[in-house]
Amino acid sequence: MNNAKLKEWEERYSKVNVFQEFDEIKEFLKNEYLEDNMKPFIISYSGGKDSSLVLTLVWQMIMKLPTDLLKREIHVVMSDAAAETPVMSRYQRGIMKIIETTAVEQKLDHIFKVHLVKPSIKGRFFFRTLGRGYPPATPNSRTRPCTFHMKILPIQRLLNEIINQTIQKQDCFSENSYAITSILGVRTSESVSRAESMKKHSVEDFYAKHATDDRIRVMHPIKNIELDALWSYLLALPNGEFPYGGNVSDMMKMYGKTGHECSITEGSQGGVGASCGQVGSRTGCFTCPLAGKNDKMLSAMIDEGYTNYSYLQEWKNYMLDIRNDVRFRLPTQRQKFNKHQKKAELLEDDFSLFSVDCIEDSHQRRLHRYETFNKAIFNYAPGGFTIEARKRMLEYLLWTQNKIGEELIEEEELQAIYQTWKEDGYDIEPKDVIPNRYKHDEKLILLPDGTVNEKETTVTSFPLFYVQVQTQYNDSEFVTYVQNKVKETNRSIHYFSKSMDSQEHQMAFNEYTFIVCSPFANNQQQAEHYVYSWLDWTDSFNSSLYDSPYESWEEDDEGIYVPQLENDQLAYSKTISANRLITMIEEHSHIDLIWKEDTVLSETNNLIKEMSFLEGVKYYLLRLRENEEKSRIHFTFPTFTENDYGQLGLAI
Repeated sequence: MNNAKLKEWEERYSKVNVFQEFDEIKEFLKNEYLEDNMKPFIISYSGGKDSSLVLTLVWQMIMKLPTDLLKREIHVVMSDAAAETPVMSRYQRGIMKIIETTAVEQKLDHIFKVHLVKPSIKGRFFFRTLGRGYPPATPNSRTRPCTFHMKILPIQRLLNEIINQTIQKQDCFSENSYAITSILGVRTSESVSRAESMKKHSVEDFYAKHATDDRIRVMHPIKNIELDALWSYLLALPNGEFPYGGNVSDMMKMYGKTGHECSITEGSQGGVGASCGQVGSRTGCFTCPLAGKNDKMLSAMIDEGYTNYSYLQEWKNYMLDIRNDVRFRLPTQRQKFNKHQKKAELLEDDFSLFSVDCIEDSHQRRLHRYETFNKAIFNYAPGGFTIEARKRMLEYLLWTQNKIGEELIEEEELQAIYQTWKEDGYDIEPKDVIPNRYKHDEKLILLPDGTVNEKETTVTSFPLFYVQVQTQYNDSEFVTYVQNKVKETNRSIHYFSKSMDSQEHQMAFNEYTFIVCSPFANNQQQAEHYVYSWLDWTDSFNSSLYDSPYESWEEDDEGIYVPQLENDQLAYSKTISANRLITMIEEHSHIDLIWKEDTVLSETNNLIKEMSFLEGVKYYLLRLRENEEKSRIHFTFPTFTENDYGQLGLAI
C-alpha cells in the first residue's frame, strides 16, 4: 500500500468513534441521573473489570455535568467478606480509600459516598465454621450460606438504610415505586446462564426487576458490551488511570488472568453467589469450599509468586478433608439437639398426675411407659463439626497466620469464637489453643445408610469397631446426656440410633451404636471400654450385664446393658489414674517427651508403663517412634493423647 493510500485510511479511521457504544451508555446514564427525583444510584463494586467499567462510565458522566445539576447521590458499595487473601484485602481497603480521596479532591464527595461493608461477627466464615461448627457448603449444595451471610446480607443492611432514608426524604414516594437504582456490572456474553437469568428478569432496555425487593430498580447498562470492547475501553483510559483514581494495571494484577469475578449481589444475576466457586480471579475468598481442593484462584496466585499462599491452600484442604469424616461430626444437628433438650427438661420436670410414678397398678404403669416412650429413629444426618475439629482448625489457622506473617482472622472474631465455645458449654480457654499444623490423610466416610463408603474411606492405620449400647433412656434424654458428656470432656464419639419394640411384652428400648476408629482401640474390648468409660457407666451397672432387656427389665429398672469386661472396676480405676497423669503432664507442658532420648525415657518410663494398658498407648508409641526417626517430626505428648481419631496430631 502506497503512502497516499495509507494516509487516506488513517484519516478515515480517525473519524470513526470506536467507543460509540460507551458514549451512548453515558448518555443513557446522564438522562437517568437527571430525572426529576433524588433517588440515589447504588454501584456494586468488586474491583473487577465489569464493575470497574460501570464506575468509570458513571464517573465520566458526572464529571461532564454542570455543578448545579449534581444533586443525586451515588453510593459505591464494596463487600469485604473478611475471608479474602491478605493481598486482596489490602487492595480493597486501598482502592476504596483512593475513591473516597479522589471524590474529595474533585469536590464530588457530596455525590459519591463510599462504603466498604463487612459481615457481622456472627456472619463471618471463621465464626460460623470454627466457632459454631457449621460445615462448609459443598459444590452440590443448593444454597450458598457463606455467600449470603458474608456478602449479600451486609449489602442488604446498607441498602435498607439508604432506602429508609430515601423514603423519608421523598414525600411523593408510594409503595409501588422504587426507592433506589442498583447499577450492576453484568454482561450477557459472560455465560449462557447469566444471559438467561438477565433475560428472565429484564423488563425493558437496560432495566430488570429485582428478585426479592420491589423497592430496588435494577439497571444493567453494560449488558451488551463484549469482552474485547470492555478491555479496549479500559486500556485506552488516559495515562492508564481510572477517573476515580487507581491504575488499570493494578486492577488487572489483582484481578488475575481469568476474566471472571465473584458475585457479591443477588437479584437478577442468577441467584445468591451464582459464580462463587467457579472462578479463578482474586476477587474470591481463600476459604471458599465451592472452589474445591484445586482452587484456581490460589493456584494462580502461587504460580505468580505468592508462594506463601500454599499454606492457605493447605489449611482449606484440611478443612475439606475432615468435613465429611464422621469422627469430626457431632451425631446430632444443633436444631434437633435443642428440641431434644427441651423435651428432656419437660420430662425431668413432669410431676403431673399422669406421671408414671403416680400409677399404682404395675400393668398400667408398664403400658403407660411403653406408650409414652420416646423412641430413637435411625437417620444419618450428622451435625456440625465437633469441638475437637473446631479447635484444631483454629489452631491450624493461627499457625498459618504466623507462617505467612499476615492477619487472616481479626482479633474481634477470634475472641467471639472463644466466647461462643464458652456459651456452648465447652471449657476451652484461649491459652489452650496452641498454633499447630495438622494433617488428615485417613478419612472415615459413611453412606446415608450408615455403612462405610468404601470408595472414599481411606483409613488404614486403625481398625473400625461398633459398640452397641441398649438403654431405657428415651431418645431425648440420651441425646442430652451424650451432649453433656461432649461438653464435659471436650470430646465426641459418633453414634447411630434406633429403637427396639416388643408389642407382645409392651416394652421398648433404644439402641445406640457408637463408632470407634482411633489409636486408642486395637480390639473390640478396648473399643467397648473406650465408649463406656467416656459415658461414665463402667462402674454404675445396676443389673446383670448378661440378661437380655426383654427378660430382665422391670418397671422400676433403669440403666445400661452392656457386655461385661474383665476386671472392669480395676480398668476404671486405672483410667482415672491415667487421666491424672495426663493432667499432670499437661500442667507441666514444658516437659517434652522425645522418645529418642534415653534420659527422657528413663525419667518417664514408669508413666509410659502405667498408661500403656489404656487404649493401646504402648502400640501407638512404637509407631510414633518409627515415624519420628524417618521424618524427624517432633511429637508432643498432649497432642496425641488428646487425639481420639484415626489420625495423628502432627506438630511439625
